Amino acid sequence: MIAFIESLNIIAIFIAICAVAMVALVFRRQVKKVSFVVLNSVVGLAAAFLINFAAAPLGFVGIGINFVNALVIGVLGIPGLVTLYAAAWLL
Repeated sequence: MIAFIESLNIIAIFIAICAVAMVALVFRRQVKKVSFVVLNSVVGLAAAFLINFAAAPLGFVGIGINFVNALVIGVLGIPGLVTLYAAAWLL
């Protein structure tokens, strides 16, 4: 009986792995787009952190490190980073 239950677990795991692989194949483009935005967000927030760190002693206004700024930087890239700093300076 235990061997039967273990074989069912192995079959269920195999089916789950196949399902995840099929979903990844179907949504390949979306996964690439999302991973690109996430990578842009991480790199952009690291750049914003370094700019804030370097500009603080000079008295320049920095931007916050948060989800909204990460989304703006991730979607727009460098122009988004410049826009956030311009908006922080103007406001």
